[in-house]
Amino acid sequence: MIHSEPVTDGTEASLQAENSTFMGAEPEPSKPANKNNELMVRLVAGLIMAPLGIWVVLMGGFWLAAATAVCAVFAALEWSRMVSMKADKKAGLVFPASLVLLAGISILIAHYGFGYLAIYSLIGALLISIAAILMKRSAISYGFGALYVSFPFGAFVLIRNEWTEGGVFLILVMGLVWTTDIAAFLAGKGFGGPRFSPNNSPNKTWTGVLGAMFCTIVAGLALSRFTDHSLIHFGVFAGVISIVAQFGDLMESWWKRQFGVKDTSGVIPGHGGVLDRLDSLMATVSVLTVCDALIPALRLS
Repeated sequence: MIHSEPVTDGTEASLQAENSTFMGAEPEPSKPANKNNELMVRLVAGLIMAPLGIWVVLMGGFWLAAATAVCAVFAALEWSRMVSMKADKKAGLVFPASLVLLAGISILIAHYGFGYLAIYSLIGALLISIAAILMKRSAISYGFGALYVSFPFGAFVLIRNEWTEGGVFLILVMGLVWTTDIAAFLAGKGFGGPRFSPNNSPNKTWTGVLGAMFCTIVAGLALSRFTDHSLIHFGVFAGVISIVAQFGDLMESWWKRQFGVKDTSGVIPGHGGVLDRLDSLMATVSVLTVCDALIPALRLS
């Protein structure tokens, strides 16, 4: 995720203090951060994560399952933490443990196919929602969180293992999502313009949204030369990927607003948490998996 929003409620100082101590995050300095240093940290972290992610996808098997499971577990911990900061300050260990278990097992369930993964995630979300109601907790927050930290990670493994040339396809999708993130950041910062969703993501502009779509479509047209699909087919596909990726970014921004946090954690230097970094990709692989199950003719792999 490229854009993070400032906390706007009256508890900004306390929330930022809590956020700074989670998973190794350093406390925010009292003076404004050096923008060049911050950008350099983001760049270095990105240059490390991108090749690592590509390598894991190409390797598949144990390495893919292990890396995806680690991301899913961190995502579950981050979501539990966000809920406990505002919606459920007495969450205890039951719900975090339940989300971690649900997220981790989803990687194994994915090997049995879409139907099993979808049913597993939905039932898991339903059971956690019921438990939340019985324990007078936030059923919507925990129910959605259960679905959010299980199905996307299982879908990632499912695409890699079940689709024809799934590894290559995932790398293409990751490249398009990264193009959207980078182009949105550069276009938004470079040209400014009216805000796209000021209530949910004040840093996101129409210029960034449209610039991201344009650059992603151009990237898709270029990549189509290495596939058996037409320019129009792959260009439309790239445009849809950009829209879904930005929706995933915006959706997570909305949830963070509800919980009153800036970043989901500080586990990734310069990028925030796993959910901050993977929100766009999580939305994309989820939509791709559902569309493939419902309309197989649309598959590009």
